[in-house]
Amino acid sequence: MAGEPGFPKLLLLCISGLVAGIFISFGLRALFPEAEILYITAGAAVTILISVPPLITYFQKRM
Repeated sequence: MAGEPGFPKLLLLCISGLVAGIFISFGLRALFPEAEILYITAGAAVTILISVPPLITYFQKRM
């Protein structure tokens, strides 16, 4: 799987989604320290929005 074309780009997109989610989470935590569920949910949502569509496309092409 690692040698397939498009896999390094997919991996890069997933990692960037995770990093963006972490940055959003820390940014919201600095702005709103008392709203714990807000930054956890927003970080997870950003990670999902960035990482999941490329994964779906990649595995649809593989099948």
